[in-house]
Amino acid sequence: KALTFKIKAWERFEGEMHFTENDVRMQVEPFRIHLKMWSPDKGVEVLYSEGQRNGMALVHPAGFPYVNVKLDPYGGRMRKDQHHTIFESGFGYLASIIRENRASYSSQENWAEVSDGHMISGRSCTRVTLHNREYAWIDYSPVAGETLVSLARKRFLPEYLIQERNTSVDDFGKLTAGKSVRIPNNYASKVVLYLDDQTKLPIQQEIFDDHGLFEKYLFEHINQQPEFAENEFQADCPRYGF
Repeated sequence: KALTFKIKAWERFEGEMHFTENDVRMQVEPFRIHLKMWSPDKGVEVLYSEGQRNGMALVHPAGFPYVNVKLDPYGGRMRKDQHHTIFESGFGYLASIIRENRASYSSQENWAEVSDGHMISGRSCTRVTLHNREYAWIDYSPVAGETLVSLARKRFLPEYLIQERNTSVDDFGKLTAGKSVRIPNNYASKVVLYLDDQTKLPIQQEIFDDHGLFEKYLFEHINQQPEFAENEFQADCPRYGF
């Protein structure tokens, strides 16, 4: 229902891995989140609360233009050099992907490998590797009104990867109905999870496509029962810099 954690992310953009590091405080329902960046742009903060600011996120840039700005969480400025939106923070999104795609894994022989005795950030972990040997790219014809984001959510696919592989798709907005795009038939060709032996949470996640490692996430200092102040997700919270 609530989490605080540090997340270190390695995400591939045009063949190169980009690193980001954020502290995150979040509530699942209603969805509220605060992020503070440590790398690459130290001091940037993002605050979002469901039902407030007409769906916009409040961003403290920690630099030019030196004033807080409101941005669309799905827009290009918020998503620059980011595989995901703030709404995929935490562990729920990964869980939904695995649930929805489980049939495509379990229909194959030796689709899962499990081994224990691993250490991640000083935590004892069990490694679970999921293989999708039928991973492939297919043609898809968008329907009227469909966007890249809605397509990705419907089929539990990485929208950034679809955008990268289709030169005709230059943002995350509407797709052209009937104009074929290439999409993967699954989120990943392989998923490697390191499950914390105590909490059972996937504290390290490695996601592969047909070109290799696509994204990797490491969660540290996880608190599953944080105590939030009454104004925790308000701009006037004294711990924030808005």
